[in-house]
Amino acid sequence: MHVRIVAATFALAALVACAAKPAPMAPDSSQARAVIAPQRAGDNVQISKEVEAKCGIPSEHDAPRFDFDSARLVAERSSALDALARCLSAGALKSHSIQLVGRADPRGDTEYNIALGAYRAESVAEYLRSHGVTATQISVTSRGDLDAVGYDEDTWAVDRRVDVKLPPES
Repeated sequence: MHVRIVAATFALAALVACAAKPAPMAPDSSQARAVIAPQRAGDNVQISKEVEAKCGIPSEHDAPRFDFDSARLVAERSSALDALARCLSAGALKSHSIQLVGRADPRGDTEYNIALGAYRAESVAEYLRSHGVTATQISVTSRGDLDAVGYDEDTWAVDRRVDVKLPPES
């Protein structure tokens, strides 16, 4: 009887250990750093190069950011979103749709981060709708922390973002 209790205890401990999310580790290679480096930590609305080119948005633009554990746009700098809204409502992408993909850093559990990413994408969608973009032009989804690569506060800030891109051609 005691053997079964001990075995069950070890099995339960192993399941709990496997279910726990490992803490993010600092990358050992320059390749991991290269994934993080192109994006500025303060700009958490990342507009794809294709959308920037079609809308005439400079690659060095001002964009809002998201604070830790927040879906509220900190929009002291929103020229990129303003230009995107103009492009989608009256410019080159007037008849096109965009995808907003919300993301989170790896410090919460997966379900929470998926929801937080969705709230972040919805915050950007609401901003765009309030600036003349129709709801039918906007698709909102979340990847949560599934693609997060950060390992400290500066790189986690890059993980807290919304990616803006054109949908794949059908």
